[in-house]
Amino acid sequence: MCSREYTVRTVTLATADMCSREYTVRTQSHDVQQREISKNGNSSNSRDVQQRVISKNGNSSNSRDVQQRVISKNGNSSNSRDVQQRVISKNGNSSNSRDVQQRVISKNGNSSNSRDVQQRVISKNGNSSNSRDVQQRVISKNGDSSNSRDVQQRVISNNGNSSNSLDVQQRVISKNGNSSNSRDVQQRVISKNGNSSNSREVQQRVNSHGLELAARS
Repeated sequence: MCSREYTVRTVTLATADMCSREYTVRTQSHDVQQREISKNGNSSNSRDVQQRVISKNGNSSNSRDVQQRVISKNGNSSNSRDVQQRVISKNGNSSNSRDVQQRVISKNGNSSNSRDVQQRVISKNGNSSNSRDVQQRVISKNGDSSNSRDVQQRVISNNGNSSNSLDVQQRVISKNGNSSNSRDVQQRVISKNGNSSNSREVQQRVNSHGLELAARS
């Protein structure tokens, strides 16, 4: 004797003699709003709506789901083609692409996000590459940051190189490296110890304390 749990619901059907009859339907699978907790094993949930999966020591794979949350502490987490989800990867790698309004925090690994709208990527010790994104912010402290063809973004590079081109209303601060900005409108470049090259720009300000004098075009 095996115990099984069923969801019991009542269904009203109209018959040919215009009389309504009630039927009891028991369903076991393909349910909505279910919750699965897998602590030491694997959990695979797909094609479900509004479910939550918590995997502490194993792997969690969720795809094609809407409004779900995946927390992977010691394993890998791979989520793609999902809307409004949040992935936190502390010691592993996190790869999220083609997602809308998601946030990825990668502390010790690499984070690669492309073709996303209104997302934020923070990479402290690794590399961060973001291109073709709108209204995003990239902070790279010890690595390289390359952002191109983006609108209304801000890049801060302290010890590396920063290259920004074809951008509108952005600000670049380069303290110890080189800064090259061209064909940009209403931007400000401050270069203290490096070289600053600005050409064909409108309403910009250049401060150079080293080899060059302040020039206005």
